Amino acid sequence: ALEDKGHTVSRSSDYGFLEYEFTGLEVDLSEFDVVFWMDGRFAATVPMPETGQETLLDYVQGGGGVVLFGQNGFNYAAGRHPILEPLIPLRSWTLIDAGTMRPVDGAHPLARDFSVDEDIEIDGGRLDVGSAVTGETIWVSSSGGADRQGAVAFQEGEGRGVRVRCEGRAPC
Repeated sequence: ALEDKGHTVSRSSDYGFLEYEFTGLEVDLSEFDVVFWMDGRFAATVPMPETGQETLLDYVQGGGGVVLFGQNGFNYAAGRHPILEPLIPLRSWTLIDAGTMRPVDGAHPLARDFSVDEDIEIDGGRLDVGSAVTGETIWVSSSGGADRQGAVAFQEGEGRGVRVRCEGRAPC
């Protein structure tokens, strides 16, 4: 989908490593505008080496962008990725089978072309977090009558990040 919008996409596997193997020596992150950190499935069970964590944090603090998906909040709470604490504003992971999402800040660029008055049906997992540790809530996820975090935008040093609550099989 990103390539269809004119973006160049590189995967860690294009460079011969997977995210949980990243040491910081495999690729120069400054060559990229944004890093997507998926942290799911097998990667969720193996911590990224500390040198890789330091490299990713330095990249964002120096002005790079990061988008987080997957189980990184749960993994942080379980003691993995402690160096990346500033990049993990949502620190829980729970699968909830159905629900909706809607923006709460219609003026934010992450909500462009969406209405704060219209729920979007989403099937799949979502975070069960009532509030973010840091950052600004842009989207909420609702299920069972309770609003939960949907997407949080945050700043770290000179860089910016977004933590999207999409988990499991959620089509985000």
